[in-house]
Amino acid sequence: MHDNSANSTADGSSPASLRSGFPSYGEWLFGQSDEALADLLTRLLESNPTTFVENLTGSSAALDSLSAAVSTPGRSRHSELFADSPDPALLHLNSLELAVCHAACELDAVHHPCTVAELIDMLDELFDIAGTPTSQRPSEVEVRIAVQSLCHWGLVFGPDFTLPSTQLPSAQTPLKIPPHLPRMFEPSTEQLWRLVDSTRCPIPTSELPQVVEDLPPRQRRLLSTLANGGGVGHSASLHEGADPSKPLPTLVRRGILDQLDDTTARLTGRVQQLLHGTLIADPGGYFAAPHQAIAAPQVSDTPGDTGPGTGSGSTRSSRADDVGAAQAIQLIQDLGHLIEDLGRNPIVPLSSGGIGTREVNKVARRRDEPAETTLHLLTWLAHANLIGRGRATPTPAGQPARDYWAPTELALDFLEASPATAWAILQVGWAGSAYAPWLVDEPDVRPFEAGTASHAARGLRRTFPSLFADLGTFGSDAPTPQSAELQQELWRVRPGEAWRTTHTAWDAVWEEAKEVGVLASLRRDTVPTRAMAALRDVLGGSTHQSANPVADLADALAEILPAPVEQLIVQADHTIMAPGLLRPADQAMLAKFSDQESGGMASVWRMSKESVERALRAGLGAAEIEEFLEARALGGTENIPQALRYMLHDAERSLSQATAGVAQMYLSVTEPEALDRILALPDIDGLRLRRIAPTVAVSAAQLSFVTDRLEAMGVQLRLEGGQALADAPVLSRVATPTREGLHSESGASDQVIASAIEGFRRSHDNADRTDASATGTVVGAGAGQHEGSRVVHTAEEMMAAISRAYSAGTIVRISFVNNDGKQTSDQVSIVMIRPSTIAVVSEISGESFTVQPHRLSSVEY
Repeated sequence: MHDNSANSTADGSSPASLRSGFPSYGEWLFGQSDEALADLLTRLLESNPTTFVENLTGSSAALDSLSAAVSTPGRSRHSELFADSPDPALLHLNSLELAVCHAACELDAVHHPCTVAELIDMLDELFDIAGTPTSQRPSEVEVRIAVQSLCHWGLVFGPDFTLPSTQLPSAQTPLKIPPHLPRMFEPSTEQLWRLVDSTRCPIPTSELPQVVEDLPPRQRRLLSTLANGGGVGHSASLHEGADPSKPLPTLVRRGILDQLDDTTARLTGRVQQLLHGTLIADPGGYFAAPHQAIAAPQVSDTPGDTGPGTGSGSTRSSRADDVGAAQAIQLIQDLGHLIEDLGRNPIVPLSSGGIGTREVNKVARRRDEPAETTLHLLTWLAHANLIGRGRATPTPAGQPARDYWAPTELALDFLEASPATAWAILQVGWAGSAYAPWLVDEPDVRPFEAGTASHAARGLRRTFPSLFADLGTFGSDAPTPQSAELQQELWRVRPGEAWRTTHTAWDAVWEEAKEVGVLASLRRDTVPTRAMAALRDVLGGSTHQSANPVADLADALAEILPAPVEQLIVQADHTIMAPGLLRPADQAMLAKFSDQESGGMASVWRMSKESVERALRAGLGAAEIEEFLEARALGGTENIPQALRYMLHDAERSLSQATAGVAQMYLSVTEPEALDRILALPDIDGLRLRRIAPTVAVSAAQLSFVTDRLEAMGVQLRLEGGQALADAPVLSRVATPTREGLHSESGASDQVIASAIEGFRRSHDNADRTDASATGTVVGAGAGQHEGSRVVHTAEEMMAAISRAYSAGTIVRISFVNNDGKQTSDQVSIVMIRPSTIAVVSEISGESFTVQPHRLSSVEY
């Protein structure tokens, strides 16, 4: 284990950056313990691979090797399945953390250390530009907490910072930021959600659509052009002395465009959101702490009001839990029935990989339900990772070996799971689902084909439970924030997710949350249930995510679900009512001798002569049925209707007479349940199998004919003379697809991360030895260049050298032709790179200036 503090190189000498009192980013990372680096790498990968790559590449060869060692090879393979671009970097930061990064970039904290106090001053300037109300601005302590959090992510560093970050920095604590950050906060970035001033447009959200709609046609066309072209436009009409009636100056005055300089304007972030159909932030943004963002519930002084957590608040919470659990149980039961159907009849995919309308209709007809219901349940199977496409095992009877849409291995576990575990599988699967059913509404898009997955859909579902983390509404009388308020909370908690979330996606996920039981629709409100809090706790963000979310969530959900009912209501019309959840054994018993008429938290079953005879033929005795009903009937034996007893015994008498016939073969199994499943197979009637005992069936058909057909249906047989010993048929299934972003599936292994860290340390040590063995002197103060530096002259090599210097924060010497046409050279730090200009700061004079790439003659680095 490495635990030194980056105070020396391999030979005991101090790097130049440390002799000056401040480490470089690579040196700071090198000084952290192996455990701290492993924790950072794991969190970065689980949070967002893009952030990981942005953080740990381009700064030094050591960091490049670290990134290459840990990057997971399967991620690019999934990219073609998604309809949108990969997750952008810094997606995991909240609005205040992004604002601190923005302020640090404005202070050039890549090259010059700044203090927390200076960050606070710069934040005030940015908030003034954005027009952020005082009530929506953070306090000093909140800024210090944000700085500490950024250190936790490796986005702030300095001599006084360590991983893990356990102490709040003081106002005078110096810090720097990694060299990759400034390019993410350029005013012209397309990811405007990172910038504090992206919300500077003062027009109220409710009025913004009409304001844009009422613009003259020429100005509307201009907005559309900007929206489709990156959002930035250039025009001489923005000069101070230009005609103010031109479109660009007019739009700037109205707050629809943000002016960046004398020739450049940017489509303001809130108008971009309107034009793209995504959620619109409130004017000025929201950067205050959670307790200020949405007011916590207040205890009323009214006599008789018992306050939060008791009285009517507790009653409402309990009612919400009941409604949410009932909705989820109904969905679980419906999905279970569909899984069994698909296990016997897998779906043949389209050539595009999706599921066609004809196949959906075929399943719907088989299940006697509308096609819309079937497609909806298939969608939920996809959300929960309970259906997948691949080679089905066993191959469906009479079908070729090929790809099918079939239940996954996880789906078979789902069928046998307790209600709490099944609910947990459903919730965790939904939170990690990237499937976007609203994309199927697009022309020529079929359900589940490539391109129906969305990074934005998955990000919104995983973030959704955290929106309720600080509302204080569970079990209280406080009004529950509704959809519009929570959209603004999303802007505070995850601006990057809000920026790319469409209103269609938000509405769909809101309805999904109701179906999965984390939201409940009461008479006037839609409120979160305790299941929402349980899901939020096991997801826990990327910093405290549960190692086994399904098991942990199942434990929490078991406390929400009511205990299974012990008694049944047996009625004179031969219906049996279960007034709550049934034990699995009781539900299986009822299914043998009655037909289910309705499901959910409470269920209704109907006994008929046909259903009883079915049970008797399966080997169940009338006495067993009667004994079960007497043990479960509410009120005891006397409450079982006499007519029902008569029907039981009449059915038994009608089947009790001896019969004779010819049997060519017989089938024996070890458990009655196995024979139940065999006799329930489709097309089993053609085999003329007839049960004569709980574990034995006979047939007049030829042995080879019966065994061949049974094996084709997936029944495993062993022949002994004329006897066939059978195992229950196996439902066709496919492997459970792996998913990005799930704790158990996406992270690099501990061994890979440990090897990467070891390689990083070796690479860093080798670089130090090379520096220590160099015989040349440092060129200029803090330049970090030796006599062995390289000079390049071609345009491609010069721009590559400048890009590397910009990424690493190093100094280069450039030779160029100045504005007077004279050849000159200077030692500079690169501030910004654009296709037409390079902004630099002279390390000799301290002046800032720009150089056009075609004026460069050489770059020394």
